Amino acid sequence: MERADFCDWLDKEIEETTSFYSKEVLSLSECINKFDGLPPPVQKIQNDQTDKHDAKMGMALDYETLADEILELFAFVVVNTVTLRQLIIRYDAFVRTFDGIPLSNWYMNKNLPSVQIRDNSFFNTKQLDLVKDTFVEKMVQYEERHGMIDEGNIADPHFLLLNFDSQYTEFTFLLMKTLVSLKRAAGGKIIWRDRIKSNLRSCFSAGLNNELFLEPTFMTMKGRHLKEEVRCVVTWRETKEFNKDPNDEKRLRPENYLPLFLNLLSCFVHMVNNYIIEPSGAYYANSLGCNDALAGIMLGIGPWFGMMSAVGFSYWTNYNYKSPILFAASMQFIGNLMYATAYTYKSMSMCLIGRAIAGIGSPRIINRRCVADITPFSLRTASSSAFGLATALGSAMGPGLAIILDFDYFETQFNLPFLGTQYFNGMTGPGYVMACAWGVYGLIILLFFNEPTRSGITELKRRETAALATETPNHAELPATNASESTTPLEDIDEGQIFKKLQHFNDNACARSKFHIFKHATRAMVTCMTIIYVKRIALESIVGSTSIVTKNRYNWSIKNVGELHLLNGMIVIPVTIYCGWLSSFYQDRHLILIFMSITLFGMMSLIDVTDFLSDNDGNYNENNWFAVGPKRYILGSVIAFSGVEACESFVASLLSKVVPSELATGTFNAGLLATLVGTGGRATGDVVITVLGLVSLRHILNLLMVPSCALVLLSIGLVSFNYDILYIAP
Repeated sequence: MERADFCDWLDKEIEETTSFYSKEVLSLSECINKFDGLPPPVQKIQNDQTDKHDAKMGMALDYETLADEILELFAFVVVNTVTLRQLIIRYDAFVRTFDGIPLSNWYMNKNLPSVQIRDNSFFNTKQLDLVKDTFVEKMVQYEERHGMIDEGNIADPHFLLLNFDSQYTEFTFLLMKTLVSLKRAAGGKIIWRDRIKSNLRSCFSAGLNNELFLEPTFMTMKGRHLKEEVRCVVTWRETKEFNKDPNDEKRLRPENYLPLFLNLLSCFVHMVNNYIIEPSGAYYANSLGCNDALAGIMLGIGPWFGMMSAVGFSYWTNYNYKSPILFAASMQFIGNLMYATAYTYKSMSMCLIGRAIAGIGSPRIINRRCVADITPFSLRTASSSAFGLATALGSAMGPGLAIILDFDYFETQFNLPFLGTQYFNGMTGPGYVMACAWGVYGLIILLFFNEPTRSGITELKRRETAALATETPNHAELPATNASESTTPLEDIDEGQIFKKLQHFNDNACARSKFHIFKHATRAMVTCMTIIYVKRIALESIVGSTSIVTKNRYNWSIKNVGELHLLNGMIVIPVTIYCGWLSSFYQDRHLILIFMSITLFGMMSLIDVTDFLSDNDGNYNENNWFAVGPKRYILGSVIAFSGVEACESFVASLLSKVVPSELATGTFNAGLLATLVGTGGRATGDVVITVLGLVSLRHILNLLMVPSCALVLLSIGLVSFNYDILYIAP
């Protein structure tokens, strides 16, 4: 088809479509105005509840039919706009293949104004928006006038309004997305695949005659198919609902890549910080003149202070991420430096103060909230798996560094300003290394970190609104919609406006208080919190006690303990990757049960039944086959540790999906509660290690494993009991 003929045909089709659109808008306006004269359907049947219900059903049905007609017209607008976009982009791809002049730029910027359709056609939905606003206003007035609201009624007109408003917003998003694509086409932009093909074609056909094109068919530019929006409309036409939210983003926004990476990097450095001191904890306590059991306090004091700072970080992250991350890095730098210099002064108090300051700088709440706020719903499990992978890498790197720093080659002395002579060895090295690491990380944040777009919260609100509109009648006040705000001329469209449109619902949430988190907590959310708490206690019972157990039971050195933790971390890495793959095929609740069962098996293998029958005060019952020797301890530790860490991503993903949107924002949010619960579980585990170590270092393994197994078994039963409510629709 020639260029002129194609343009004439497009003009004719657009004019016909515009004419039909205008007539339908006028017809709908007249139908809506007729509702002013309707008599109250319940005037003559005030005492008959059954007839009142039937009358109400009839009124709701009329309104439902009218609402459906409005949505049908909007679907017509979306389909025709998508079709126009498809035709223009495909035509451009065709002519570019033969070095022709693209049509889109000229047609959209020069021809459309000449045919004067921009203000009258479906490009501008101002008329349809006015019809929609009038419809909503009339129905609300009718309810108020005749008392038509009856809570709990499926045919409640207010429920129909919620459903209608939700679906209208879906169509608005589709139209905005299409208009942005048209704007890009009008600007002459080509998708990257066609750009590559164009360059390859130019190189391939260089030197050939114009009459001879010996290029393969895959080099023919085909444009983009852009069928997703049409499929959404087709699905709506068949089911009258959006089975899959078309607003859900399938990819991470480009501006969020670096912030998410730096957030995961802080998670990694934080976990290295946690695990690098564990192998030398008992030995450092001895060098400071204290009992081995105080190693548990050295590990646990950080989480206790981390819980206190979590509230402040939660409030801070309501406004930005950069400042709290910088503050956390500064606290970690100071705390680790004090932890290391305590060796010079032989001061356990200074060591604990340093660990407390480092705990204040714990970025765990920032990590959790950032993952939930900036990742789309479809990538939530994958991002949680990345979070778990960063945790696993940190847990592997920490002990690995501890092993390296324990070599005699690194023992040295040096001077620090104001602090005098300092000693670098296997016990103080972790503090100095981590202080440097946090200092470098702080500089990276200062120079390269930009605030991300919090698309995850917006998406969560959209999903809840859609679920509210299609499942549960709720008489919350409908948000007002300004028609002029929904009307966006083509030349004024900006990509950012799409996402501003998505903030239509829930902007007037209830005022946040420290008690609202309990008001909005659901059973599924409480179940996830309980699993997090139990999981952290179990993990700390395995990891936090290793140096104490192995030093007094098997006479291990710092290197031996570090090698075990390194082995744990290295095995967890492929396990975590495998779990991310499994999440594509199985639900989170199912995988939680599987890996919690694996954890239970590993922990039960660490219970030494011979200690219940023997009074041996030595190391362990070495000559008894049923005793837990070094090999069995390593195997059980690896199994239990892998199960707990693998479960981390599934629990975090499930929690982010079941948490109400009211708890996704504000200071006292679900991320804060999850951090407090998880950190509290770790702190509780460290305190328990210290207390049980003071009771009996010889039997500390059984004293830890028996109650931990009971807690894991309890959590498995809790998930099984609440299995149905943990279901998340795909």
